[in-house]
Parts: sequence; C-alpha cells; structure tokens
Amino acid sequence: MQVEPIRIQLVRPGDNIVNILLSASSNLSPPMKDDDVMVVASKVLATAEGRIRDLAKIRPSRKGVALARRYGMEPAHVQTVLDEADVVLGGIHKTLITLKDNVLIANGGVDKSNAPRNHVILWPSNPDLWALKIRRAFKARLGVDIGVIVADSRVHPLRIGTIGCAIGVSGLDPVREYRGIIDLFGKPLLISRLAVADDLASTAHVLMGEAAERIGAVIIKDAPIVRSETKSIKDTLIEPEDCLFMGSIFQYPAKLAHLRRTARRN
Repeated sequence: MQVEPIRIQLVRPGDNIVNILLSASSNLSPPMKDDDVMVVASKVLATAEGRIRDLAKIRPSRKGVALARRYGMEPAHVQTVLDEADVVLGGIHKTLITLKDNVLIANGGVDKSNAPRNHVILWPSNPDLWALKIRRAFKARLGVDIGVIVADSRVHPLRIGTIGCAIGVSGLDPVREYRGIIDLFGKPLLISRLAVADDLASTAHVLMGEAAERIGAVIIKDAPIVRSETKSIKDTLIEPEDCLFMGSIFQYPAKLAHLRRTARRN
C-alpha cells in the first residue's frame, strides 16, 4: 500500500469541505485512481458542519454536575457528553466512557482537542452520508470512483495511545469475513473477521496525528478492499453482549455475585 497525506487549510464552520478536499487532492502525484481509499478526519467534517459547542452557553443539569464532580470534569463538558451519548457506562478521572451509535468511545465523541478555546467538537451528524457525498463529488469532478472512510480516534482496552476508528464508510465493505476460511494447518476459522475500515483508519491516523498536523485526509493506494455499494458503518457493529470486552464487563457483576453466594454456602 502507498499512503499519501492531504494537508488542508484550517477549516471553519460553513466552509465547503468537499471543495477543499477536491482542491487539495487534484494535484496529487501519482494522481488518484479508481479503488483508492480516502480516509477523512471526522473533525474537519464536523467543524465545517458547525458541530461545535460553546461551553459557556451550556447549562449543566444536576446529573451533569454530579458526574463532573465525580470524574473531575467541567460540568458543561459533561452535559454536552450527556446530550450526545446514547449511554454513559462510567468513567475515570477526566473521561466518561460511553456508547455513541453503538460505538464504545470516550465522551460520546465530544472532544476539546483541536477545538477553539472553551469549545468542543462533536461527531459529524451523519458520517455515512458524508462519506457518500465525498465519493459522489470525486466521481463527478475528478472522474475517480474511490472508497471513503470517515475516521476518529479512540483508545484500545489496556493499551496506551489512540488508534483510528471508522465511524462512516462508503464504497467498500468495512469487514472481511474469515469464518470458514482454512488456516495454515487446514483448520476452519470459527469467529475471525478482519476490521478493514478500522485498520485503514488506523493507517491514516499514523499520519493525521492528534495535534496541529493539519492533515485532514489521507489517500491509501492499493488497499486490499472489496468494493460495495450497500455496506455502511452498521455492518461493523455487534451487540454489547456479543462483544469480548463489553460482554465480559456486563456479565462480571452477575458472575461475582454468584461466586460470593457459592462461597457463603460452602
């Protein structure tokens, strides 16, 4: 694979981000071609969309104030997380762990980094639709049929540092099926699937970074993707009870209670 960064101007609310990406991509060498994959940072889309909140204008609820006190956070920030997240599962100092669109993510995707002072940036309102819109624009203007991934960053359980996370896709299958495929020793794989979109998001994330790099998108050439007109980010999701991490976490209190009852009986 070949990975090319696309540096863009500082994006502001109301900017035509699709035109910005088209302009920044038009002179790439080698030029873009069919089946290239563009990974776009979610923050540039959210910023252009105006998905920015002024914390000074947020009125925290009692729950927001209580959670802020418990986790050492700013009440207005916590309230914005409560407004955005589907579920708040808990937290640690300075961070809440949440489900947002069935993705396990810190603070419901609400982020202070690379936002104006005293502001936060949310996720784009519809990442799949953004990916499709960008795809269509590149087809119409540059004549290339690319795949598009909208990416944010997140942390992996018990590992230091952020990795890429796909939150929107268009034009490619985000997951490669390995169940039933024969391994090196002739055994069929039983549960393995490859998170193609997340892996490509992580590839781009290495170049995008987390600070002032201004790499708003990355082009990945010769990625081993399977094209699709019907797949969406929903095809990457599983229910919490089927997840290795979330399923274990949800079952742990019941298992612990059972062990304690057994110990008392014995």
